[in-house]
Amino acid sequence: MRSQEEIEEILDIIREKVCLSNREETLDELLSSWDIEIKPKLSLYEPYKNGKILIIGQSTIDKNTIIGIAKSLNIDNSRLELVLDYRKAENYDFRKLQYNPLYRVIIVGPLPHKTAGTGCSSSVITEIENKEGYPRIVRSIANQELKITKSSIRTALSQLLNENYI
Repeated sequence: MRSQEEIEEILDIIREKVCLSNREETLDELLSSWDIEIKPKLSLYEPYKNGKILIIGQSTIDKNTIIGIAKSLNIDNSRLELVLDYRKAENYDFRKLQYNPLYRVIIVGPLPHKTAGTGCSSSVITEIENKEGYPRIVRSIANQELKITKSSIRTALSQLLNENYI
């Protein structure tokens, strides 16, 4: 049996390892290696249901086509924020979306892997999916790849409407 002093020293070492791992964003891996599973707490954060719909990524269609699709689905175009240029998407600061209830959903097409707000993640999509406080993210998919097309946008928006999410 260990003394109280030894236990305190062990706990200090564990605390240091946990804090360092958290700063390096490898805490989940560390906990997993120790067979520790922490159930995520339910988030109280919920963006406004009538919030903005950000559509971002390289697009094969223009803004007016997307606005027309939204209009045909009875979605007011004032809810749309469209960033359809690859270079503009690269410089878009996604961090402004975190805990911003004015944004309801992000529909993503092809994006650069490294953008403002990517953090230590491999892509901004991964960063948003793994951090609390971001709007829901929906991939715009055509032919099994990220692509912004008429049908992929119509499908994404229709799915969100059918779920009564937007």
